[in-house]
Amino acid sequence: MLAAIRNTDGADLVIEADPTCAAEEIRAGYTVMLYASPQYLMDIWHPDAPREPRPWDDIVDELDRQKKAKATDTRLKEHHD
Repeated sequence: MLAAIRNTDGADLVIEADPTCAAEEIRAGYTVMLYASPQYLMDIWHPDAPREPRPWDDIVDELDRQKKAKATDTRLKEHHD
């Protein structure tokens, strides 16, 4: 990342999403704002994270769980007063 910054006419502020790169840029004397997107809070949420298809039985079990939860949720039932 530092090579890209050095090739510009100067950077008043570097906005960085990678804490390791941010630390390196700060050590090099750049003013850095670390941007931590909540979308990338967990490694599995990164676009380049290795992914495997979810097993079909897990999907069916989750659907059943959600249907049961919805059926027993008193907030969703009509009130007849």
